[in-house]
Amino acid sequence: MKNPYRFNLLLLLCALAVFIGGCSFFAVTFAPKKKAVQKDFGLKTHAVNYFWQHFHSGNYDSIPEMLNLLTAAYLKNPNDPEIARYIGFTHLWALAESERIPESEVKATITDHAVMARKYFEEAHELEPKNGIATGFLASCLMAEGTIHNSQKEIRKGYFMLNKAIRQWPEFNYFTAGYNLSGMNYDSKIFNKAVEYQWKNIEICIGEKLDRTNPDIFKLKKMFDTTGRKSPCWNGYKAPHNFEGFMMNMGDMLVKKGDVKTALVIYNNTKFSTTYNSWPFKHLLEERIADAEQNIPSFRGETEGTAMMFQSAITCVSCHQQ
Repeated sequence: MKNPYRFNLLLLLCALAVFIGGCSFFAVTFAPKKKAVQKDFGLKTHAVNYFWQHFHSGNYDSIPEMLNLLTAAYLKNPNDPEIARYIGFTHLWALAESERIPESEVKATITDHAVMARKYFEEAHELEPKNGIATGFLASCLMAEGTIHNSQKEIRKGYFMLNKAIRQWPEFNYFTAGYNLSGMNYDSKIFNKAVEYQWKNIEICIGEKLDRTNPDIFKLKKMFDTTGRKSPCWNGYKAPHNFEGFMMNMGDMLVKKGDVKTALVIYNNTKFSTTYNSWPFKHLLEERIADAEQNIPSFRGETEGTAMMFQSAITCVSCHQQ
């Protein structure tokens, strides 16, 4: 006959294991969520001012001090989604424009910026899940990190989150989504969707359909509305050359697609901006207009040559540098 005490002991151990496992599940599941708390204090103000001073100047070398100041402010109030977004974006800038670093000095650990950017945008998104900026940039980070680590799961998660971000704030995230997908193969469905996102971005800003082969420059005047949800449609304090950067990128995407005729219309419409003459990168646009045909293979990655805006040393500052 089997020992009943041994059998009861086994039942007790099993029950205990379930109980312990259940405790950990409930403890984690019902842990209190972080709540957004934004406070104005000297360190935050100094860090944010330092960020804009150097970002608007295109001072890539200032990134370590930017991160130091912003992280110090975050540690003082880790419930502030705004500071978390600033840190996440600074890490993205470091990664996105790493072309500025001499090739002999680029370290493999540059990719760690993708991990850190994703972490801080996750914090911002948790604190403000309906904030379209946090959602859009978190999606971008997931795709970047997934690409680095060859994780299709992360890439797909980021892609579907981009579509969620578009629903939250289409005026901002049609561009975010299209820009991030502009590195896809020129003949892929996703790249064609990315081009379509750029058209939709303009149309939602002007409030009407646009002729896709000869977009009417005068209709673009409706993009002057810089208030509320339409604030990303035109230039503003944070992105003083948003319109110019948007148009140059869209032209690049159309050249990559092989539609040089429409690309030239888009490129030339950039000159419609009242701030075009003060744009630090207008010479690059004028070179693109002259070399549009020969840029097709280099934009597709088939030959050496000019890089698309998204893959260049001005990935971010093309819109943000004064």
